[in-house]
Formats: sequence, structure tokens, C-alpha cells
Amino acid sequence: MSNPFDYLNSINVTKENMMRGSENDELAEKQYNAFLINRGLSYFQDTVALANEMNQRADLDYKMQYEFLLNLVRKRKRFSKWHKKNENQH
Repeated sequence: MSNPFDYLNSINVTKENMMRGSENDELAEKQYNAFLINRGLSYFQDTVALANEMNQRADLDYKMQYEFLLNLVRKRKRFSKWHKKNENQH
């Protein structure tokens, strides 16, 4: 069973196709959440255009969307950082 972070990790870092050659390809495609994947990619300057392209083509099959991103996003570790407020600051 896969979660959206596994798909994002495969798109960004490992470049392993999780939908082809898995135990159950149909289940892997059903577990893909296009909204969360596109949202996760939209935080970075080099992937925001690709995420927007997939948002515009939401009618495509999940396998096609996933493989588009898998093959076009460059391999790189992407982390989004957000700063918590310090309670000690006055």
C-alpha cells in the first residue's frame, strides 16, 4: 500500500516507476492522488510549471500523469521548510 509521499519520492529522488511491474498495477494507479502530488510539486520553482500542466490536464489517466512527471522532473531532493514562531520572542 502506497501513500502520496512514496509517489513524490519516486518522482523526485528514486525514479522507480511504481505503477508498472508492481504486484497490482491497477491498485497502484487507484492509490495515486493527483491533487496531493501536484500540490507537493508546486512549492518548487523548477517543478511548478509541470504541476500546473497536470492540473490543466486533470482528465488524463493517473498512470499518464505519473509517468509524465516521473520522466520530466529532474532527480533532486526537494524539501519545503517552514519556520515556526518562537514563543520566546517578544
